[in-house]
Amino acid sequence: MTGTILTSSLKPGTRLYRTIPLKRLYELFDNRENVLVRPKLWDDPFENIALTSPVEIGGETGTFGFHEDYYGQCWTTQSISDAIWRIYSSDKKGVRIRSTVGKVLGQLASTYSADLARIRCFIGKVRYLTDKQLTAFAQNHFANGLDTGGQLIAESLLVKRKAFKHEGEVRLIYAATDGTAPQDDLFRYDIDAHNLIDQIMLNPMLKTKKANVMKAEINHRTGFKGELLHSQLYRRPSGLKFVIGP
Repeated sequence: MTGTILTSSLKPGTRLYRTIPLKRLYELFDNRENVLVRPKLWDDPFENIALTSPVEIGGETGTFGFHEDYYGQCWTTQSISDAIWRIYSSDKKGVRIRSTVGKVLGQLASTYSADLARIRCFIGKVRYLTDKQLTAFAQNHFANGLDTGGQLIAESLLVKRKAFKHEGEVRLIYAATDGTAPQDDLFRYDIDAHNLIDQIMLNPMLKTKKANVMKAEINHRTGFKGELLHSQLYRRPSGLKFVIGP
C-alpha cells in the first residue's frame, strides 16, 4: 500500500464504513470508479476554512491559489450508529459499505509511483473543535509555512466543528499537485468495487420482506460475493424476561 496515513491510530486493517444511496452503490460496480469532491460541496461552511481564509505574507493579503486542488471523501469508523442511518439513509434505501484503510487509500494511490502517491494521497481522522478552536486553527496552522510533502495542507482538511462529532469521520484526501480547472469539482479514478468492498449492510428500518427483495436485487445487479446483511440495530432481543419476587 502506498499513500500517507495521517493519523497514527489508523492502520491498514482498520475497518471503515460509508453509507450511500443504492444508486451510488450500483454506480461503483457499473462504472468501476470512485468520485471525490471539492470540500466546498460539503454542507458545513466551515469546511476547508484554513485554506480558504485570507492569508497575510510579507504585509500583503491574499489567498492560497491551490485551495481548490484538494478533493475528499468521507468515511467513518462508526460501525453502529442510529444517527448515520437516519441522516444518510432517510429513505431507508441507502446501504452501508465496509472496507479498510488499506483498501480505500491503496486503490486511490495505486496508479501513482510510491513517491508521488505519498504527496498526493492521504487518509486521516477528523478532529472535532469548538468554533473558537477552529478559528485559532485556521489562523495558526500555516504560521511556520507550508511543507513540501503536502501533509500539512492535507491535515487542514481534518478539522470540523463539534456539532458533527457523532460522525466519527475519516477522510480520504487527494491533492491534485499539477493543478485543476475551476469547473473540476469532482475527481474520478478507477476502482475494483469487488476488492474495495467486503460487506454491504441494509438499513435496519427496512422490514424483513423488503430487505430480502433488496438483497436479491443487489446480488443480481452487482454479483457481489462478500457479506450482504440486514442490520439488526432495532431488533428486540429474544428470550428476555424479568422475574419479580421470590
